[in-house]
Parts: sequence; structure tokens; C-alpha cells
Amino acid sequence: MSILIFRCLFYNLNISFESRINNMWKNLHPNIRKRIQIEFLSRLGSSLIFPFMSIYLFHAYNTQITGVLMMINIIISFLAGIYGGYLTDVFGRRRLLLFGEFIKLLASIGIVCANLPVYHFPWLTFVMMFLGNIASGLISPASEAMLIDVSTEKTRAFMYAINYWANNLALMVGMIIGGWLFERHFLLLTTILVIINISSLLLTKYLITETHEQMVNIKCHVGFQSVFHSYQIVLCDVRFVIFTLGGILLLSVEFQRTNFIAIHLAQSFIHTKWLGISFDGVKMLSLLTSINTAIIVLFTAPISR
Repeated sequence: MSILIFRCLFYNLNISFESRINNMWKNLHPNIRKRIQIEFLSRLGSSLIFPFMSIYLFHAYNTQITGVLMMINIIISFLAGIYGGYLTDVFGRRRLLLFGEFIKLLASIGIVCANLPVYHFPWLTFVMMFLGNIASGLISPASEAMLIDVSTEKTRAFMYAINYWANNLALMVGMIIGGWLFERHFLLLTTILVIINISSLLLTKYLITETHEQMVNIKCHVGFQSVFHSYQIVLCDVRFVIFTLGGILLLSVEFQRTNFIAIHLAQSFIHTKWLGISFDGVKMLSLLTSINTAIIVLFTAPISR
């Protein structure tokens, strides 16, 4: 899906360039093509509601509690990613992907159940968000490791470029839809998320093949001591540690768009009309993020060229 949109957007740049993109896409390992498509679908679903969940919690509680809850979610997602990066080498990529997708599905069903018209449980919604962040933390390193397993140095640059482009396109489309429907049609968005998560689980189960077999003696390798010992090797690479810290600092700023800035817009933005369209804080957040990701989507092809 994503590669077709990519080709349509940039076809007029150059026919030979479009043909080259098409050939490079076809030369990628089937697992890479399927993972990019599944991640596009999954990112589209999550972008419908999760960028706006700080606003949801702000309406349910207050600014201070919302800040603490969002901080907890970020920390647990980070820790789950670290542990998931180790577990993917123990259990294999596909097994961890399936487990993570299943947990994400349960979390999305839980969010629907917590926001039915007959009752409303913000605390249960947060617990399901918490569970979903753990699942995402497990899926991300498994997916990255699988892409590395079946790619080569020659195809890796193109693989990451198209994956980054597809993820940002999914974010843009998801936030445009979510921004306009979040306040009044939250249940509809969460139902769509459930359907998308079911699709992601089934696609992963039937289209993705294993690229790394699990260890024979698992019991000796899943404790936190083994995890810490494994990461000691990574921590010895000073350049990689500095690069990782830089990425964390960059993300800490980027996250404020859906945390602090989102709450600020929901609390302080004055309703206004532009070109006949009424904008509130949620819609303005959607517009700002859409502009940001549109720049990425539109300039990926020329810069890659």
C-alpha cells in the first residue's frame, strides 16, 4: 500500500527514478515488504487516538496527574524496548512479534470496553494504554532485528528510507482523521483500532517467516541478570552510547508535541475559524503534526534521490 502511494506522489519527478524505486522495492526480502506494510497499517491505527491521549487524560484528571501518567508510559515503553531487544534474540523475531501484536489487540479491546456509552472508566483506559506501550516496546526491537536479518548493506539504506517515509505518512493520515473525530467519535476510532490490530496480528501470523530461531535452553536466559550482562557489551561502545543518548534527547523534545503541547492547546487554544473550518485545540494539534509529517513525506524522495 505504502509503496503504491509513494510511486503516485513522486512519479512526475523522473520516470527512470520511479522505475528504480519499483525495482528496489521488488528486490527487498518478502519479510521486509510485509513488515513495512504491516507497520504502516499499525501506525495508522495507533495514530488515530494515541497522540491525543494526553488530552483525554487531561479532561479526566488534571495537568499534574496527566504529566505523571504520561511519564510512566514513556518510561515503561523505554524499559520494555530494552527487555524486548534482548528477548527477541532468545525467543526469535516472529514469536515476539506475534506476542506483542496479541497484547496490543487485547489492549485496544480493553480501551473500547472502558469507553462504552453506558459507562466511562479513564483509569482502565490508562491501564490498557500502559499494556499497549509494553506490547509496542516488545514489537519494535523484534521488527528492527528482523529487518536487519534479511537485509544487506546494499538494500539497507533504501529499506530504512521507505520505512521511515511510510511510518510518517501513516502518522499524518491517522492524525488528520483522529484530530477531526477524537472529541465526538472516540468509540468509533477505538473500534477501528481493534479492527486494524486484528488485521496486523493475522498478517504477521500468515505472512511473516522466522529469521532467528529461539535458544534451546530458554530458562537460563530470560532473567534480568542475563539482560544486564548482554547489554554490558553494548555499553562498552562509547560512540554508540553517545549516539543513543542523542536520540533519546531528540525524542524527549519530539514527544512534547503529543504531551505538553497537546495539553497546552487543549487548555488554552481559542476556538477559531480558518477558511470556514472551525479549529479547536485537538484539531490544531492534528494540523501541526500533519504539516510536520507532510514535509517529511514530500521531501523523502528528492533527498533520497
